[in-house]
Amino acid sequence: MPVKGFRLSPTGGAGGGEAGSNTLGMSNLGNTSGTTGVISGSAIRYLFAGGNNVTLSQSLDGVSGTVTVSAFNQTGSQYSAGISTIGNTAGNTGLASQRLVLAGGNNITLSGSTDGGSMTVTVSGAAGGEAGSNTLGMSNLGNTAGTTGIVSGSAIRYLFAGGNNVTLSQSLDGVSGTVTVSAFNQTVESQSVGMSNLGNTSGTTGIASGAQIRYLLAGDNQITISQSLDGASGTASISGANPGAQNMSFWQNAIPASTDNAVNRAITYDSLFFFPLDIGNNIFAGNMTVETVLLGMTNNYTQSSKPFTSSFLFGLYTVNGTQLSLINSISTTWGVSQQGTQTVPVQSSLYQGKRFLTMNSSLASAQLSMRQSLYYGAWLFRSSSNSNNASLYGAVFLESGVRSGTMGVGTTTGQTIWGGMPFHGVYSASTSALPESIANEDLRKTEVIAYFVPHLIFNNLQVTTF
Repeated sequence: MPVKGFRLSPTGGAGGGEAGSNTLGMSNLGNTSGTTGVISGSAIRYLFAGGNNVTLSQSLDGVSGTVTVSAFNQTGSQYSAGISTIGNTAGNTGLASQRLVLAGGNNITLSGSTDGGSMTVTVSGAAGGEAGSNTLGMSNLGNTAGTTGIVSGSAIRYLFAGGNNVTLSQSLDGVSGTVTVSAFNQTVESQSVGMSNLGNTSGTTGIASGAQIRYLLAGDNQITISQSLDGASGTASISGANPGAQNMSFWQNAIPASTDNAVNRAITYDSLFFFPLDIGNNIFAGNMTVETVLLGMTNNYTQSSKPFTSSFLFGLYTVNGTQLSLINSISTTWGVSQQGTQTVPVQSSLYQGKRFLTMNSSLASAQLSMRQSLYYGAWLFRSSSNSNNASLYGAVFLESGVRSGTMGVGTTTGQTIWGGMPFHGVYSASTSALPESIANEDLRKTEVIAYFVPHLIFNNLQVTTF
């Protein structure tokens, strides 16, 4: 049967004596529970009892006993530890069933404290420093609007807002958020462009259509297309020649065939007179590049028994406000010389009769290009002998009809019909050159040549003699 206790009794020596004192008990060291301490005396009784998972067995043999202390057999327990794949992880995830060792990573320090069979692990992170400065904003590059630039600081707040045709949607999950930017669905529009079969058309009529069409413009006869591009926009200008303007190879001013109006007019030395280029039409008839100007002359050229040289200057003027401005000029010189025993009649055969004085464009101050416009002409005659006069062939309108002024005003004789015609008359000063500009009041209108228009021919061929 199990022992319930034992008693210690003093044993006297051979001579006997007083009883001895004994102590027995439990230390407070180690793994203990219950009351610690000792009992003492000459006859003490101390019993053992099995605790949790401990069995005491006793064997007695006469005056001796053996106590056996037994515990249950320990079987190995199933243990596992490791790293989950969830959260902020790196390296190999999974479980270890035998041994788990902890190691400090970046900015992490592990410290352990062991006490008997236990350990405490302390995980420490790097001390937080001062808050860093952050910047966030919008560049002024690309397709932007509003205020460009950045905001900066340690704790900035930046909000997004949807603009035209843009929707922002947000999904928050703990400390993270997702912003979705959506735009409306763009539908492909069908476009069409083309040419109607109405009006003045040629080529293929109809339209081209589709989502992306390409249509080009090209200038045809007498049509010029010019383009100006500005970013994504363009402007095409279409211009055509004046429908009334024609390219001409020959022109002459209107000279009536009536002998009453076809007359000769003498022009004197250093005499300059102005006239409308075409008294019948006023506006030049079309477009023309003039190579030769022909001036009609007659047999009234003053005969000379001596050699002489004559110069003619032809000026072309346009109206510039209240004045005429010179735009081109041509000059030519011709003459006769005494040769051996030639007599005057032989000399005069070089210039008597109705003739043309030819002036080629190579002698002009600039290319003589005529357009539909109002032009005025001017003739200046000069000669090496101031006794020489020339005679031009041309016409007057209503010839030499003299007017006495306007109705209701006193008689002012000597005024010709051209008194009311602007820029038509004789230059009031003697000159050796064509003036750059003249005013209407610079012209005399009382002389017979003041209402005269000489016969002129323009052509696009170089002509010297014919």
